Amino acid sequence: MKKIISLMLAVLMVPISYAQEMNGTWKGILNAGNQELEIVFHFNYQENGNSTAKMDVPAQGALGIPVNLKYLSTDSVSLEVLALLMAYTGKLTDGTIKGTFNQFGRSFPLDLKPGEAAKPDRPQEPK
Repeated sequence: MKKIISLMLAVLMVPISYAQEMNGTWKGILNAGNQELEIVFHFNYQENGNSTAKMDVPAQGALGIPVNLKYLSTDSVSLEVLALLMAYTGKLTDGTIKGTFNQFGRSFPLDLKPGEAAKPDRPQEPK
C-alpha cells in the first residue's frame, strides 16, 4: 500500500515540477550577422493565464523591456516586443528553449538556457 501511495504522489508531482520549468531567467547568444548579443528573458509562468515576461539586452544597457506574451506554457513560448519590431518563438527540449528570433523581417536561431545574465566587468569596483 505504501508503494502505491508513493507512486501516486510521484506521478502527481511530475506535472507540478514540469509546469515550473519555463519560470525564471533564460539567456542565449544571438548571432546576427557580424554581431553577437546576449539576450535574456525573465519568464513568470502562471497557470491562470496571467503569465508575464521581461527582456534584457545587457550589452546595450536595455533592461526590463516589456514583452507582449502571445503564449507561454510549460514547454513553449511565443512573444513579441512591438517597440522593437521583434518576435521570438521557442520550444523547451532537454533543458534548452530552442527557438527563432525575428526582427525586421530577418530570422536567427536563438537557443536559451536557464541562468542569470553575465555581469559586466566594472574596473572601478574594488575586488
